[in-house]
Amino acid sequence: TREIRTGRLLRTGSVDEHGNPIFSMGGPTADQVWWLGGPQGYVSYKGVATLPLVAKVNEAMARQLAKPSPGFDLPAQCVAKDFAVRAGDRTVGTGRFARAAGDYKGFRISPEQDAMTLAFAAASVETMALGQQAQTDIISIGLSATDYIGHSYGTEGTESCIQIDRLDRELGAFFDRLDKDGIDYVVVLTADHGGHDLPERHRLNAMPMESRVDTALTPKALNAAIAQRTGLAGKTLIWGDGPSGDLYFDKGLTSAQRAKVEAATRPSAGRRCLYQGGNRCHPLPCRSARKLDSDPEGAGQLRSDAVGRPAPAAQIAGHVDPRTGGNGFSRHAWQPMG
Repeated sequence: TREIRTGRLLRTGSVDEHGNPIFSMGGPTADQVWWLGGPQGYVSYKGVATLPLVAKVNEAMARQLAKPSPGFDLPAQCVAKDFAVRAGDRTVGTGRFARAAGDYKGFRISPEQDAMTLAFAAASVETMALGQQAQTDIISIGLSATDYIGHSYGTEGTESCIQIDRLDRELGAFFDRLDKDGIDYVVVLTADHGGHDLPERHRLNAMPMESRVDTALTPKALNAAIAQRTGLAGKTLIWGDGPSGDLYFDKGLTSAQRAKVEAATRPSAGRRCLYQGGNRCHPLPCRSARKLDSDPEGAGQLRSDAVGRPAPAAQIAGHVDPRTGGNGFSRHAWQPMG
């Protein structure tokens, strides 16, 4: 492998399921970078040849994916969470991760994903002889099944409970393997964000105030509303990640266009809010009457407090996928828990 610092001081490798974590943890000059690219298995940057080890891992994954999976037994600590919850047009809360042969989505949104990635990481440690030479070595391992499962099924059902139990077991086996090889190592465990459970399950657990965000609060709907007010149809005016994240002005707006968009988001006489629904006012752009933040590249940013705060654990109403992403709390630390 390529030494990235003079004098063989450091080698780095990244193995991940999602993509984003390896770029942030592994850095731009890692010796090896691999992520799960789809049913074909683990991939790297364009032009990077598939290594023999990676080819073997992808073959093992293909064999596993070709077989059906009966799912996992329910651990004792998860029994109390085993009850069905209706969310949109789906019922969640009692899953065991059984899947049909060839079901890649079922594989990815399950503990199988993390187990495969940790097996790949363990093989990489041995192949690269990490921790067995004079220099310090770093391997960044992104395990994304918890994220996928939490977004798809919520955080308090059997699905997430089984996932945490399996992840704990798989990590233990990975560390046991390092111990067996006599490698001296330090482990740092971290996560990129927290999660808030489904409002439907919260309502069953004595929290009747929990609700979902109206779809009129999504960036797409806001763009339509602002375009109608400004006459700037046919282009994206603001960008955002769901109804409760930061919102950004489009960089392509001229000064005059941006002024129109800003004016459209400010309250005026007889118009306190951009959107009013149900029995509450959603002051989404109203708070943007304050001084707007700007990002380092110069694109204007409506702060998260300018987005307005929807009802607790709010999520998109009528969304088919009962994702917790985009809820009113803890999404990348943009808004406070609880």
